[in-house]
Parts: sequence; C-alpha cells; structure tokens
Amino acid sequence: MSKSPVRIACVGIGGFGKYVCETLLKCGESNPELVHFVAACEKDLEANAEWAQTLRGKGVSIYGDFDSMLETEFDAVWLPLPIHLHQSFTEKALEAGKAVLCEKPAAGSIDEIDAMIQARDRAKLPVLIGFQDIYLPSTAVLKQQILDGEVGNIQYITVHACWPRDDDYYSRTSWAGRLRHSNRWILDSPANNALSHFITLALFLNGPSLTDAALPVGVEAELYRARDIQSFDTCSLKIDCDNQVPVYVHLTHACKECSDPVITVFGDKGRAIRASHAVRIEDKAGLAQERPTEKTRESMIERFAHAVRGNGQASHPLATLEVARGQLQVINAAMEACPIVDVAETDLYRPIEGGPIAIRGIEQLFTQLAEKPTMLHTSGLAHWSQPARRMDLSGYTHFKGPAGSI
Repeated sequence: MSKSPVRIACVGIGGFGKYVCETLLKCGESNPELVHFVAACEKDLEANAEWAQTLRGKGVSIYGDFDSMLETEFDAVWLPLPIHLHQSFTEKALEAGKAVLCEKPAAGSIDEIDAMIQARDRAKLPVLIGFQDIYLPSTAVLKQQILDGEVGNIQYITVHACWPRDDDYYSRTSWAGRLRHSNRWILDSPANNALSHFITLALFLNGPSLTDAALPVGVEAELYRARDIQSFDTCSLKIDCDNQVPVYVHLTHACKECSDPVITVFGDKGRAIRASHAVRIEDKAGLAQERPTEKTRESMIERFAHAVRGNGQASHPLATLEVARGQLQVINAAMEACPIVDVAETDLYRPIEGGPIAIRGIEQLFTQLAEKPTMLHTSGLAHWSQPARRMDLSGYTHFKGPAGSI
C-alpha cells in the first residue's frame, strides 16, 4: 500500500474547472500526505491566463491540451467535463494509466457507461463518479442506520426537488436542454444533470449493503416540458427495485420557488429524511434525532485518493460505475418509454422577465407527493398530467433513443 501522496490532475481551469482546481488545492493543503495537485490542462489559456499563472505559482503545471498532460507523470485525473465527453476522456485517461474521477452523470447512455466499465476492467484502475453526496460521512451513518432497522422495514422512498432555472441557465452552453451533442446522447434534464445526484442517492440508500445500491428492475415515467427545449424540465418517476421497495421521484426546473432536494425513506417504524442541510430520523411518535450534513467535496477527493492508493474500501460508500449505472438506466428507459408532453401555456407563467418559466402550483404539488407512494397523474392533483408509460429493465443494456425517435 503506497504512502506517498496521490498526484492528481484536472481537465479545465475555467468555469466549473476553476472550482475543481480550488478544491484540489484546498485538499492538498489540508491533507498533503494524501493529495497533491500537480497538473491541469486548458484549451483556452488566453482567457484564463491570470488563473493559470496563479496555479503555476502554487506548483501546478499547466498544459494546453489533454494529450500533452497525459504524457506526464501523475496518478489520477478529475474530469469536470460536459456529459458528451465523459466516455472518451475516461477511456483515454485509463489507456494512459491514470485513475479517473468523472463528473456526474457518468454518461448519456447505458451503452457508454458499460463501455466505461469494460475500459476500467481492462486497465485495472479505479473509476469513480462525482455524485459527491455518496462519499459524505453522514451518508454512511444514515445508510447504516437504515440497514440496522432504525426505521423498520422500508416501504417506499420519495425524492422531490424544485430548482428554478432561468434564461441564463439554458443559454450558458450550446448543449443545455438538448438530447444530443456532438453526435452523443446527453439527455440534459433535471434527472440527468443538476438533480441526478438524488436519484443515485435514493437508489443507494435503498441498497442491500453499506456499499451497494438497489438495482432498478422497472420504471414508470411522466415527462413534461414547460420551456421550448428538446428535453424535459419536469418529471415524475416510479422506480421499481430488486428488493420490492419502490422509489418515487418528482423533479422540476419549471418553478418559481426553490425547494432543495429531500429524500424520505418511509419504514414501518418511522422514517429517515435526508435534506440538503440535515439528516433526520423520526419514529412513529414523532420523536426525532437530527444531525447536519457536510457541505464539502473533500470527502469525495479523500475517498478517491484512497481508492487510487489501493486501500481497502469495503466499509466506505463510493459512487462506482456500478452505483452510477442505475440512475442512467432509469433515465434512458424513461425517455425510451415515455414521450415528452408540452405543458399548455395556460398552466405556465413567468414570475420575472428572463426568469424561469414555471408550472402553476408545481411546488405545492411536489410537497404533497413527497408524502405519498404515487406518481403525478395517479395522484389526481394535476389536470395537465398524462398517464405514465412503463418499461421493464430486465436485460436493458442499449438505449434506442427517446420515444418518437425510435
């Protein structure tokens, strides 16, 4: 087992890449025996010249392209890249002998993540996905409490979130709200981008052990669109899992008010509530124990570095490709089974110019659904909703494309 720091590189230093670089610097300062940030590459060095110089001053080598950086000595690379680049950059890094931490979601299609699994197995190197909440100590504690039966036998799990997204969000990149980019599936949506964390986390909390996620065996989907985009901005899903415990997911960007994601695990003795800032365990009498959740990606970097070192990971939750695969399988099947329904203009409004286009009353609808094992249409609460479409996930390994394009 190696005792030297894991030498980590980063692809991109601008935009979200700047945050990644800052995180790596912070990790290196707080845990220098484990993490050493050694290199970064950036195709637009002119636009990021000042920050590049700052990084050089901190001992980080800067390269103009990924291939040049791969020729140098380091152990692992963090890939904060758009979805359509995840597979190709992961495979290229593995071929060069580098372990990979890839941003979420793992890819745009089940075909791509399975190819990444094969590439990882050939290289015999770790590949982890940046679903940061999986790595938090509070997540491990909560999962163990669920496994120990503190809420009893799990009956169902709900996930709900309202994250408003305005004109700037959809104009920030050429692929925002699109189904494909550069001839690859990306399926950009709340469920396969900003809020994909919480589908993965719910499946993980539903899993049979401290390190495994529940396996989806079927999905029912309602997909809606308030904005003039290719993909959907609102969804209601029912995920049937191999342990007979369903997961109900309600997500939207078409809202005025922000309701941060909440996962609720309903058991026959009580419930566990995992919100953005706290974890709460309640018994049937309403007595509760609560503790804060961490707001840091440092746990993710530390767990990744330990995996690169080859340290034993049996007792630590990790967002492996297998853990990440369930979320992507669900989204692919949902889109293949269910056409996207446009919400009528009479059910929409725009709170402010340039702001989000919101579905009237969606925040209250999702709050109500969070307490029930039901989907949007079957709840009878939304007159504009349509019946769900279902797909069996047994042997599902190929995404044929969204409904209507097959």
